[in-house]
Amino acid sequence: MEQNTLHARPHQLTRTLSTVADLRDDWLRRKGDLTFTYTALWFTFLDSDNRTIPAHNTVDLAIRPDPHGINLLMRTIAEICEDDTSVAFLLVRPGEDDDVSATDTEWARLLSLAAREHGVHIRPTHRANNTTVRAVGGW
Repeated sequence: MEQNTLHARPHQLTRTLSTVADLRDDWLRRKGDLTFTYTALWFTFLDSDNRTIPAHNTVDLAIRPDPHGINLLMRTIAEICEDDTSVAFLLVRPGEDDDVSATDTEWARLLSLAAREHGVHIRPTHRANNTTVRAVGGW
């Protein structure tokens, strides 16, 4: 008796992100045509091969940068990350501008400082608003 086996084509659950442009494009794809009326931080994890998962996590943020809140978040991330895992962050906020604001830069700086303090490898932080996604820092 011959047995037929279905060979399903695997669904690509991950994307490989090798450059800042790849990461920006992935955030742009995830953002879609969403309109933001709030400030939040989206983040996702990447493995050692730069593969990401399709889902992302969201944390609501205050309008002004909050060092204590970012430190607590990064401490939690450090507890769940493996050594070869990195984290990519997207700051989402309302607005139609194309610029990276001083507040965007301050959020990215706080993320970088907290990541260094807790031993978390992070990718460049990006900022998204109602019109665009922009990198706030380099790879």
